[in-house]
Amino acid sequence: MKNAFGLILVLFLFGCNQGPHQITIKRSTPEELCETVFETLKYNDSKTFVALFYDQKDVENGIEARWKDNQKAYRKQALTKMSKDIKKGRFDWSSTRNEIKKLGINWEDFELKKSTFDMDKIPNVSIEYADLYLFFDHNSVEYKIRLGNCFNTGNGWKISEAPLFLGKSGK
Repeated sequence: MKNAFGLILVLFLFGCNQGPHQITIKRSTPEELCETVFETLKYNDSKTFVALFYDQKDVENGIEARWKDNQKAYRKQALTKMSKDIKKGRFDWSSTRNEIKKLGINWEDFELKKSTFDMDKIPNVSIEYADLYLFFDHNSVEYKIRLGNCFNTGNGWKISEAPLFLGKSGK
């Protein structure tokens, strides 16, 4: 009986002490990627945010595998650009967070209202890409963030650029 009580107490205390907000990475669709990026910004989780970028493994396994032999020149050009992007260190999202803070907006005070995207495909290849837009309200004013050049890597959607705060959306 003592052991059972002790176990229940430990589990209760562990459950009460979860620490920072835990973000589940969801990126099967552009909408899920938008929700996950928004949560990383809201809860200042740069580690999870960086995991949302495509990496060399995504390029080699997910994207490169979809190119056809007759598209070698275009494929090489695109893969070279993606590889350079990976090496650039494109993970700086602090400017987006800081721009919003300068407006006196506390990240914890708002929720993602909607997301939109302009879907496209690379010609003759089954690689989907899109610019994604996140919309959120603060004091009845709608604001917008852009995630440019997001790709469906074959292992879910990933981002290639840091978020860009576009200010008021103009509804």
